[in-house]
Amino acid sequence: MTGTGGAAAAAAGAARSAFEERVLAELGAMAPAVSEPAIQKPHRLIARVKAGSIVDVSRRLKLIGFDHLSCETCVDYESEIEMVYLLWSYKEKCLIELRSRISGTEPKAASLVPVWTGAEFHEREAYDMFGVIFEGCPNLRRVLLPDEWTLFPFRKSFKIESIHEKRKRAEAEKAKAAKAAAAAAAPKPPAPPAPPAPAPPAQNVPPEKEAGPK
Repeated sequence: MTGTGGAAAAAAGAARSAFEERVLAELGAMAPAVSEPAIQKPHRLIARVKAGSIVDVSRRLKLIGFDHLSCETCVDYESEIEMVYLLWSYKEKCLIELRSRISGTEPKAASLVPVWTGAEFHEREAYDMFGVIFEGCPNLRRVLLPDEWTLFPFRKSFKIESIHEKRKRAEAEKAKAAKAAAAAAAPKPPAPPAPPAPAPPAQNVPPEKEAGPK
């Protein structure tokens, strides 16, 4: 690797701490559940995790020092959703970013509440905005939007125009119903008088013959 990228990689390699080396070794030992582990810069690592292994990987990373889940959110790619987890070590002042892909049509992910109880609020927000179902979350309900909503505003399929169109359609239907109600309540005009019956047709009666002499 050459150029700026090569220099950055060399700098990251030179700056590796003993803790970062240990984390890389742990991530490598968890293959194939974990792939592409790397150091982005000092005190910042990244790795990809299979969706079905996120709980086990998180537990193992917590044991080696990542004691805080600072973020759990999503990126919508329409056909897929990428889950993003940021884990922080207070002792080592080190952050690791885990990325995991799930279905975009029926987004489901395992809850991390059994590992970090604070994951509940992150998962509720991701459900509220993206519609991700976190299996095992004890209180998965909306945070900001009404419970009866069926839309998820951070999805790319969500169109803000649909709200205005829905309101406009509702107003048009309301006006139409009010007009129909007013028409039904208005007094009906009297029925016009029936037309006169037509006169019977004239009959042609032959004239009487005059009586002549007998």
